[in-house]
Amino acid sequence: MPCKVLVVDDELDLVDTCARLIEGLGCVCIKAFDGPEAIAMIHAEHPDLILTDFNLPHGDGLQILRRAHEKPLAIPVILMTGYHTPEIAQAASDAGVSAYLRKPFLTRELTQAVRSALHFSKS
Repeated sequence: MPCKVLVVDDELDLVDTCARLIEGLGCVCIKAFDGPEAIAMIHAEHPDLILTDFNLPHGDGLQILRRAHEKPLAIPVILMTGYHTPEIAQAASDAGVSAYLRKPFLTRELTQAVRSALHFSKS
């Protein structure tokens, strides 16, 4: 069964682009566009990986990360942001993010982060 990746961002074009790239790796993508929708999808769809923006309507990526890391879920999370600060990077690191991507990122950065996070989750 292919891996399932939840892509979360309020920018529709970015979600579609990320989904297309991730599907090219053989994964199935599901999409959410705000915090509450993402949290609902985590519990309904049980993704293998979450790629989420830091700034979201009605929540943030760290809230999603904390929910994804709850037991028994333990889902790896890649956090992306266009508003990088050392504080956000540190908070992401402290929260146990699998990868931290600064927008705009290169295609290879995204695919490498996804491959690495999925390998880690299957170990």
